Amino acid sequence: MDFWRRTNWKIASMVRVWYLISAIVIAGGVVAWALLGLNLGIDFTGGSLYKFQTEQAVAGTSDQDSKVIGDVRAILGEMQVAHSQIQVAGNNLILIRSQITSHEAALEQADKILAALNEKMGPTAGKITLVGNELVGPVIGAQLKYNALLALIIGNLLILIFLTVRYEFRVATACIVALIHDVLVMIGGMAIARAEVNSEFIAAMLTIVGFSVTDSVVIFDRIRENKRLHRSADLETITNASLLQTMHRSINTVLVVLLTLFSLFFLGGSTIHPFVLALLIGMTTGMYSSIFIASPLVVSWDKWSLSRRRKSAAVAPSRQRLVVAGGSAPDTSGGEEQPTEGLSAEQAMRRAQNSAQEAKRAERRERRKSSSKGGKRRY
Repeated sequence: MDFWRRTNWKIASMVRVWYLISAIVIAGGVVAWALLGLNLGIDFTGGSLYKFQTEQAVAGTSDQDSKVIGDVRAILGEMQVAHSQIQVAGNNLILIRSQITSHEAALEQADKILAALNEKMGPTAGKITLVGNELVGPVIGAQLKYNALLALIIGNLLILIFLTVRYEFRVATACIVALIHDVLVMIGGMAIARAEVNSEFIAAMLTIVGFSVTDSVVIFDRIRENKRLHRSADLETITNASLLQTMHRSINTVLVVLLTLFSLFFLGGSTIHPFVLALLIGMTTGMYSSIFIASPLVVSWDKWSLSRRRKSAAVAPSRQRLVVAGGSAPDTSGGEEQPTEGLSAEQAMRRAQNSAQEAKRAERRERRKSSSKGGKRRY
């Protein structure tokens, strides 16, 4: 997909469309989050921890551990508690964490699980006994929330500092806004899908933050290269051409990752569904925000700054030439905008550069005329 040499799609000019799409998606997720809440897992809500001991050794190697966990999960699935966490300790100890937080309900559930384990696994594991039953409070969940929030804040601050040093402050701010956009879309998507949110979701969220920043940096690097090659072209044209140059890279990268994630989602088992779903949502919105949010936001910021400078120039006419020289090139086509519908991004950027150069030449001619008239008045 070579978007660079095709028709000049005005991505950077359609900022209102992209902002509206993001606003609708985020608003829907926030409403679902507020009304339905998140389906928090055991790591956040706490629950009950059951310890079952088998009479004979049933595990020890990784293959045996996986088989035992699969057998226990199948048994719990028949009891409608398949979302419990299962671990194997040693060669004859099975740990099950359930979302039950009531002591009486935990005892009742432990008896049912014990009976089912003895019925299904008794012939091979021998007699299975309950050796431990304790409640795990939500203190762990509170600490995970705090650590996750702290990690996001520190990560965003470091990204802000790095991108400010590498590019400029408005570029760094645009990247942070895109990251906040990705996080809100991920949380809203998990709320709408009613998927379980646990510690794996935190890992997925931090992964998406790194992916989205990497994609944005590639685009901003291309914008900086094009600004050096086409110094006279305006920022919107350069940004649009740079997006079309790098879009195929972003789309192809995400498509390859999505194919892998879809395979994991359908073939990896129910235990990793929430984690894979979070990555699917995050990868998609990360690609979207890098192309349609971060870079167009810089263009919008540049237009806003230029508008303020022009207003200041209207108040102080003596500063007008400085504003024109520092901002976008004036229109020298007699007030009519030159059509760019049939042009490629490369041709549009060259035309913008030529227009800006012609404007500078016209300005120099006006200066020479003014200086020559001033000389005649003196003599």
